[in-house]
Amino acid sequence: MSSRRSFLLGAGFGAGALYLGGAGMRHAFNIKDRPPWVTEHAVDSFWLEGAGFYDYPPRPPLNHRHHTTDILIIGGGFTGLSTAWHLLQTRPEARITLIDAARCGFGASGRNGGWCMGANYLAFFSAPQLSRAAHDFMSAGVEIVRGLDQEEGIPCDFTPAHQLRVVRERDDLPLVDRTAEAIAELGLGVERLDAEALTRRYHTEHFVGGAIFADGSANIQPVKLALGLRNRLLESPVEIFEGTKVMSIDYGARPTVQTEFGTIEAGEIVLATNAYTHSYGAFKNRYAPVISHVIATEPLRASQRAAIGFSEGEQLNVGDSGEGFFYAIMTADHRIVIGGDRGPTHHYGSKLHSGNLRSRTDYLEDYLTRRIWPQLEGTRITHRWGGNICVTRDLLFSLGRTKEHDRVYYALGYTGEGVSTSFAAGKALAELMAGLDTELTRSPFIDRPLGLIPQDPLRSPLIRLLS
Repeated sequence: MSSRRSFLLGAGFGAGALYLGGAGMRHAFNIKDRPPWVTEHAVDSFWLEGAGFYDYPPRPPLNHRHHTTDILIIGGGFTGLSTAWHLLQTRPEARITLIDAARCGFGASGRNGGWCMGANYLAFFSAPQLSRAAHDFMSAGVEIVRGLDQEEGIPCDFTPAHQLRVVRERDDLPLVDRTAEAIAELGLGVERLDAEALTRRYHTEHFVGGAIFADGSANIQPVKLALGLRNRLLESPVEIFEGTKVMSIDYGARPTVQTEFGTIEAGEIVLATNAYTHSYGAFKNRYAPVISHVIATEPLRASQRAAIGFSEGEQLNVGDSGEGFFYAIMTADHRIVIGGDRGPTHHYGSKLHSGNLRSRTDYLEDYLTRRIWPQLEGTRITHRWGGNICVTRDLLFSLGRTKEHDRVYYALGYTGEGVSTSFAAGKALAELMAGLDTELTRSPFIDRPLGLIPQDPLRSPLIRLLS
């Protein structure tokens, strides 16, 4: 391990000279089966297909030579949709325009693991002093999603769920202890499980210990949520243009956005593009896009569900020092959706990727059906997909006003825990833009500085070093 670490550090600091001579390092730190160029016109996401995403006609692109609006939201994922939804309440007089390079819900919002988390477990280790604030912020997001499902008539298979966090190496048991202690300090319920208890409950000998946390989380069908909210916004004064890609942003006295089909001049702008934000130059030194890979099984029979003991009201979270990080839920129609990898997938130069990597999804299939639950061997995998996650240096998110312009707002850095966080972020941004003093606008995540992450040739070896 020490020799590998020394090699990577040396490679990182010496990469500048190597790159003057060619593309050697670029080749070394690229995934071998990544296509030479990548588009995202199609992704085999179960959520997209299950919600009938491709049955909905896309909105036309903005093709005006010059367009003006009061508020421009860039990005039609959960952050952008939530911001638009809440602006209707905080700024009802404003003309609101939302654009997306592809279609609303097509990015991470349509490719995640179906989690709507009530607590940020990364905060327990990276910034424990922010654990309570992260829990309160994300719990607010869960409540927003619950309200959209149960009160606003936007059904998304909202199912309250407990977190099941387990490890397979005894050396990792202290991590479970630390997490359980942090959860208890938040006043949430915790139940510890040893290897024997896990074997009895989940009919597997793969885990040596873990805990169940009652943290107010839920499982959802994310694309039903995104499409439902999109369609409700289409009934409102909000203008939505899809297939409208941002090429550049001019941070002048009145911000102007150059798209493929014209310019948009706005009084205020919201950057709601998370892992895609660096594609037009913003925050490129403040986060790294990494890829999470996900698969979905065919619906399990009642006998199969009984054989594994895993139910719709749980969220499985596996942290392995030797094999990586994995997460899984059971859907409303009894499929297992499992995601993760042996380590972070990052492409040289932070190139974005659809996540459709068969080698990675094959590994997930093997992990699920041969290591966790061999009794599922032979279960058909119906969907394989992936997507880009926005990872900050300390693994925590930030939102507020950009340094470039006090009328340009942003929210990003969800690090794989973005469903609840993005909905709370959207509400917080809408309240900030209305000048309101609320619990969300007083959050320590507002205008929170993001640490520097060096660009390649240093970035890729450093990410590999942490994997």
